Amino acid sequence: MPCLFGCALFGFPRIALLGLLITGTYIHDALAVHGMGSLALVAGVLFLPWTTLALAWTTHRTDGDLATWSWILIIIAVVVDLGATKGGASASASKD
Repeated sequence: MPCLFGCALFGFPRIALLGLLITGTYIHDALAVHGMGSLALVAGVLFLPWTTLALAWTTHRTDGDLATWSWILIIIAVVVDLGATKGGASASASKD
């Protein structure tokens, strides 16, 4: 059952991010390692949830030393966040 719950949250990054914020200091610790404060946290929840989750995961995975693969994952998360913000293919198709 926890696996099903985790897969469901994969489609809703803001809910997963808020769940991590409520239940512990996972996100806050990751942002503190890189010198980011509350403003970065709010911006992450509102505008870049996948990027915030990717940064937190890679920070905890590598103990704060971000390697090349970590930056690649973070860049992919930024692209996904920007794609979700712009509306994807449906928004560009409606501009006829």
